[in-house]
Amino acid sequence: MSNLPYYQKVYLDIFNGILSVHSNLLTDDEISTVNDVLQLEADPQRFMFRLLNRNRAWLRLDRLHYDEIQMGSVDLDLLSRKDLLQVDCGHLIDWISCLKLEELRTLAVQCGVADSAEAKRLNSQELNAILTSTRQRSKQLKISFDGGLVRASDHSIDLKQMVKDKFKIRIVKLSNKIVSLHDHLILPLFFISNPDDPVEDLRGAMLAQVEKRKYPSYHIIRSHPLFVDREAFEQYREAVYMLRSLSGIPDAISLKEECCNLLESFKWLLDREDRTRTCFLRRFTPLWLMAKCLESLASALESMKEYSIAVNVFAALLDQSAVCHGRRGDWWERLILDSHKHLKCDGTVLESLIACALEDPHVRMGSRLAISKRYEKFSNDSLDDGLSVPTDLLIKEHIRGAKGQSVKYEWEGELIGVEQMALRYYQEQGWSGMHSESGMFTMIFALIFWDIIFCSVPDTFQTPYQICPLDFRTDSFYLSRKTLIDDRLADIETGKYTGRDLLSSYTRHMGTMCVGVNWEAYEDEESLLQVFNSLGTKARSVIMKALALDYHNYASGMPDLVLWKENKIMLVEVKSENDRLSDQQKSWLMIFLEHKVDVRLLKVKSK
Repeated sequence: MSNLPYYQKVYLDIFNGILSVHSNLLTDDEISTVNDVLQLEADPQRFMFRLLNRNRAWLRLDRLHYDEIQMGSVDLDLLSRKDLLQVDCGHLIDWISCLKLEELRTLAVQCGVADSAEAKRLNSQELNAILTSTRQRSKQLKISFDGGLVRASDHSIDLKQMVKDKFKIRIVKLSNKIVSLHDHLILPLFFISNPDDPVEDLRGAMLAQVEKRKYPSYHIIRSHPLFVDREAFEQYREAVYMLRSLSGIPDAISLKEECCNLLESFKWLLDREDRTRTCFLRRFTPLWLMAKCLESLASALESMKEYSIAVNVFAALLDQSAVCHGRRGDWWERLILDSHKHLKCDGTVLESLIACALEDPHVRMGSRLAISKRYEKFSNDSLDDGLSVPTDLLIKEHIRGAKGQSVKYEWEGELIGVEQMALRYYQEQGWSGMHSESGMFTMIFALIFWDIIFCSVPDTFQTPYQICPLDFRTDSFYLSRKTLIDDRLADIETGKYTGRDLLSSYTRHMGTMCVGVNWEAYEDEESLLQVFNSLGTKARSVIMKALALDYHNYASGMPDLVLWKENKIMLVEVKSENDRLSDQQKSWLMIFLEHKVDVRLLKVKSK
């Protein structure tokens, strides 16, 4: 294996992995096709893998040159008999598309569709169009050669045959069978962690083989099949395609019909959902994806002012607890907003909805703040969020850019963005730092918890090419590693986990991909160490705990600037004129204030 080309190693891993893990989902004919590919000699197999990694057009054989493949050893007839490859059987348009520019010009002149001067003025696309349209005008066009000229003849040959005889080329294309198997079954199954773009994960695997990308090490333990049978997988893939196609629904009537049909299907699937499956594995069910489809449809309905139907959709989604726990806060927010602002429901109904929302254990702090604000707007009560943030004021003249561009500020003759200006403002006061938002803390979190993130938990790793476990952004992440995470948090709070441990993790894992990690942004580990040491043990523990328990929500909303001076740290949220704090930003500010972290709000106003 060590001497094999990089792409051959990857494809052998994929094809062997499909047979060893998912053979129950393949038909006998599909298993036979996979085995046919695996049993090919080295050069034909490499040729097949090369074609699988290219586009699906007809290709000219004499233009396929690979240093590691001896093309003379590739038996095209054998590949054709095994129905892996189509050889020399394309339509006229396929043959013409494989010709070089000079060959197209020669063909155009000899067919009489252009004279020599005109042919030289035309490009490949124009010549291609002329030749194929000529064919369509006279499907039985007959031509033959006589001293390089073309004349009508009872014994003439058709244009496609002329291309074959004149230019002596062969064309090849992957069979529909292997393309369908590869694109719609093998890749989506093997790279299941990225259902939206398995080809991107294939590219990542290729880069890893040539050492341009490094994936973390972990053990793959499978305790449950992702799909019990082929039908379950097909239903899942149909739901993936459905989610992609929702933006194409043209009008409100069609939208309402689609929504009603989908709600019925959702309820039908909900009654049959296997509740014994680990929650994060339900991501690979049509029920999970259908919930996302319904949310998307509800958003579209809101934009068309069909608020009653949207409310019914959100109510149906909230009436179940099987899937999409992380979305429940948003669903409650939207349900309460539509009920209050658009449907003008009375206070009793709204109070009941808000009470249910705040009792929901899956509603996180950002959503709780938003729901509480909605309560203030229709009641006489004021729910004080306790947020009083020290505030600095910076007044600068701004220059408004073109539509869609951000506002710029002039600083010492240079036009810069608001965050860069804020950074320079504090640098003049002796602070060092950077504009990182959440990046600094997600990086520190990954380094501290690296071994725990990639520890052996059944079913969380399905391929060697993941940057996090499948349960990472779910409640299951903490629950499945509770003891390990709690012990690490205790070590942080007591000071047992030190900056030296952080630097050791940085050095050990440098360059390896991981969720939340950006090696290029933090090439200087000293900035990470400075922030880690300056936070203090209690604040470190609290921040890391928030990320460990709810990474999905807390990985965003952190202050824009991380600043340090000597052994002090300051976090700054920058807001330009008319910009407001989001509820998630308020959640973080409350955490920092509660644990005595120096955090400030910088308001930038125009002169």
